[in-house]
Amino acid sequence: VGLVAMLLACKYEEVSVPVVGDLILISDRAYTRKEVLEMEKVMVNTLKFNISVPTAYVFMKRFLKAAQADRKVSTHISAL
Repeated sequence: VGLVAMLLACKYEEVSVPVVGDLILISDRAYTRKEVLEMEKVMVNTLKFNISVPTAYVFMKRFLKAAQADRKVSTHISAL
């Protein structure tokens, strides 16, 4: 479960997602590729693909972009 949670978190947050084979090596080959992918399917289906919720931060970033806000304002919001 932890290995797949890390995979899902990386898919959601990271620019470069680790290869499943690398995660298997991290686990000292405790799982097969098929087992990892099956657990990913189980976790995502259990969550009903509802992995995140909108936050004020995400809203503000998108709003400032749409409003073509001054770079200084956008940088200040990003620092929060």
